[in-house]
Amino acid sequence: MAYTLNGTSLGVVRAVRFGTMERPFTMGMPFMDSNDTLVYSFEGVERKITLMGIFTGTKTQIDTFIDAIHALEDGQQGAGTGYTLASGATDLPNSLSIKVHLEDFSFNWVIDSPLTIDYTLKMIERA
Repeated sequence: MAYTLNGTSLGVVRAVRFGTMERPFTMGMPFMDSNDTLVYSFEGVERKITLMGIFTGTKTQIDTFIDAIHALEDGQQGAGTGYTLASGATDLPNSLSIKVHLEDFSFNWVIDSPLTIDYTLKMIERA
C-alpha cells in the first residue's frame, strides 16, 4: 500500500501506530482517600500517529526524500491547514486521508544496504 505525506511518497511503510493521549490535571485532596482525587481535562485528547518505514533508492533519491520531509517541518506547518497523510488503499480499515502536524522525523542508514534508510515519522492529527 502506498502512503504519501502531502504528495511525497513515503516508500514502504511497514507499520502504522495510532494512539491517543490526554493530559489530565489531577489534584489529590488533603487528608482524603485517592477516590476523592479531582481530575479535570482542560486540554482534550490528541491522536498520535507513528509511521515506520523504509525508503530505497539512489543516494540522490534518498537525499531528495529526506529534504522533502525536512521542508515540511517548518514553523508554519502548511500555513495553518496542516498536511495530508494518505494511503492508496480504498478498502477499510487501511484507507486514510487525515490532516496532520509533523512532530518528529528520524532515520537511520541501513549499514548492509547503503541505498536504504529506515525511518520513523511521528505526527499529531489536527483539524
